[in-house]
Formats: sequence, structure tokens, C-alpha cells
Amino acid sequence: MFSAEALGLPLLPPSIPEEASGQFPNGANFAVAGAIALPPEYYKTNYNFTMNAPSNLDRQLASFKKVLARIAPGDGATRALLSESLVLMGEIGGNDYNFWFIDPRNPRETPEKYLPDVVTCIGATVQEVINLGARTIVVPGNFPIG
Repeated sequence: MFSAEALGLPLLPPSIPEEASGQFPNGANFAVAGAIALPPEYYKTNYNFTMNAPSNLDRQLASFKKVLARIAPGDGATRALLSESLVLMGEIGGNDYNFWFIDPRNPRETPEKYLPDVVTCIGATVQEVINLGARTIVVPGNFPIG
């Protein structure tokens, strides 16, 4: 919020604009509360744990690309739009980081096994947004918890 205000950008409601609008005069917000970075299948396959989350980073990126294709069709238009946009990616991974607290079966060493995958997922998504044309990206850290 403070970054947006310092840059003179509008504060946006936490929602995706209506599909019929076709334009984002004040920007767009794809925030999904309670989302995870890694797909739920990762936890099911590797830890036999069902992670109930409303979304994950891959799904949010797919939604973002879908809207980009509608409002800035074609590579050139997408690149132009993103090159002049501020892209905030995060805070991401909080629920992934907390995973080992949720399931008491997880040994203390569990985070050392999967946190590199969380960081890799976030980094790959940032790289994909850069590949789409974004030049100004902020990836804030995760908020500390009790």
C-alpha cells in the first residue's frame, strides 16, 4: 500500500474487474486470500497431506494471462502494458511455510525439504512474468508469524 501511494498509484479493491469491461483504468488485483504457492498435488504426493487452499500460484498466473490476452491481445500489446506497469507479487507462500505447523505428523526437519521448492516456484513465476514483458516487479517477503 505504501509503495503504491509513494508512486502515486491508486489503491485497488481485492478483485478482478468485470470481464466485460475490457480495460483496467486503475490497474488490477489478482490477490487470493489463503492461496498457496505450490500446487495442492505437491503436498498430496510428497507428504500425503491434503492442502485445502482456494488457489495456488500457477492458477493465479493462468488467470492473469487470460485477462492479459483479453485486454492486451498479442505479444506486443502485452509487453507494452506490462513494461509500464508495477507488478506486485506477494506476499506469497505464507500458507506453504505454515504447512508443517498444520500437520502434527511433520517432523521438525520437514521445512528444510520443501521450502526450497516454494522459493523455486515463486522465482519461476516471477521469471514468467518478466518473460511476458514486466520490467518493474516487487516481491515482498513473508510476514513473520508468532
